Amino acid sequence: MNLFNYKDTKKTRNSWAWVTMLLVGILSVGIVSCSEDDDENNENNNELESAWIYAYRTEGPEGRIYYMSAHEEIPSEPDLTVAVELGSGVRISSFGAHPYTVNGSANTVTKWDVNPSTLEITPNGILSLASTKVAGNVEQPIAFISETQAFLTNLSEGSIVEFNPATMEITTVHDITPLPDAGGELDYYAEWWKYIADGKIIMPVDVKMPVICCDFYGPNNGAALMAVFDPASGTLEYNTDDRMFMDGARLLEDENGDFFIFPHREHLLTRHYFNIDPAINTELNVLKVNRDGTFDTNFSFDMADALPNIKGIQIPIFVNDNKFAMSILNDPDYEFPAEFDNRNQHFSAPGYEILLVDMETNEVEPFNGLDPYFSSFLMNTVEGKPYLGTFGRDEAGDLFFGIVRVD
Repeated sequence: MNLFNYKDTKKTRNSWAWVTMLLVGILSVGIVSCSEDDDENNENNNELESAWIYAYRTEGPEGRIYYMSAHEEIPSEPDLTVAVELGSGVRISSFGAHPYTVNGSANTVTKWDVNPSTLEITPNGILSLASTKVAGNVEQPIAFISETQAFLTNLSEGSIVEFNPATMEITTVHDITPLPDAGGELDYYAEWWKYIADGKIIMPVDVKMPVICCDFYGPNNGAALMAVFDPASGTLEYNTDDRMFMDGARLLEDENGDFFIFPHREHLLTRHYFNIDPAINTELNVLKVNRDGTFDTNFSFDMADALPNIKGIQIPIFVNDNKFAMSILNDPDYEFPAEFDNRNQHFSAPGYEILLVDMETNEVEPFNGLDPYFSSFLMNTVEGKPYLGTFGRDEAGDLFFGIVRVD
């Protein structure tokens, strides 16, 4: 495991003072090609072949403001003097030689150029989505198939917009079957992360708990829900698996290219507070997802077999060698908050620790590779290696952020 040291030198304060600049996350890490035509005969050619897109947000009285900058190496700390200020409600990604930003307030997609010599970022073109059904849902990541084919989705409205990143023009608006009826209002119910495999776009659907407690309702009685869009035919299908109750919004890919999906971090909370039909399977099963977006019927791993005292889970971090790392509360004496309205105290309970769980042997061991961090999450996979965002506190109690590459 290779650690890139980053520490925010500004102290975390409870106030919302204008001068407070708190780095709360890197939203996108990606390699972009900055030189499409290398001139080896040019002695003065200082063009880089690749660069990092460094994207982050700040907190202040004006809310969350997003920035991005380009660097030859990942910087040790952000520098607002060289960054492009993007405003609020922005999603940042990169593909090929260009960064792209999606602005949820303006309902636009902006394509950017990166100067291969100076790494200056300038706008290249803007695509408006205001007249489409994905308007209002465009802070989600873009699904890129190629330099000329990309997609934005709004499954709730039954719409997928296909556009050409080269010309920044909408090519097709696909009318598809909307998400299944949830049976009532949910805290969140939508696709988010998108994965490209075998030419298809695979989208785990994030289904959070019902807003109203405490009789459970949800699409497909809480079964795992996967949306798969085939750009070749313009069709979408929903795959379900009742071996999983409340799947999370991410897939994790291991070193063999296998996808794994994990129970939602609200799974145990929902199971504790809600009245659930005993016929519904609420085991903490981890499932495999084939590269065509179907569920692997030959694989299932019940986390409780390895962790009989499990009381809480966070977002999974990575999978490697049939083992997964996750922050887990494995405490037989833990008691959930008595009131449903206080349920989120659960996620800050003392006792959470990052554990490495072997899905073949049920062996569990502390994972010390992310010390001294108290929280970790997958940011992106670059050239086959996962990059993790990590939060910790130093001896003075100051918050710092680290980037860790899993080798």
